[in-house]
Amino acid sequence: MTSVPVAWPVSLKQVAAAAFALCCACSTPLGQLRKELDPRASEELECPTSELRYVELARFISTTKVKVTGCGRQRAYQLQEGAWRKAADDKSELTVTPPGQ
Repeated sequence: MTSVPVAWPVSLKQVAAAAFALCCACSTPLGQLRKELDPRASEELECPTSELRYVELARFISTTKVKVTGCGRQRAYQLQEGAWRKAADDKSELTVTPPGQ
């Protein structure tokens, strides 16, 4: 049996660039995230939407996880199957954020 060399039609750089672009495209843009999550986070944190701040905690192909802070409180949310839910590992009901964090 003889082995035949295989010529790959794309380089490793091209594969890496495509994977990076795919991951970036999967995250929810901030404008869309605020539109979807602001009303719920504002109500749950008892804070006006203008004072809410978002930090992306994780980004995967099918889910995005963010931490929302405002008015001294914080909560983590996860987008799964098209709906925002309280993140499974967010054990607190409402965490009070110490000033300056």
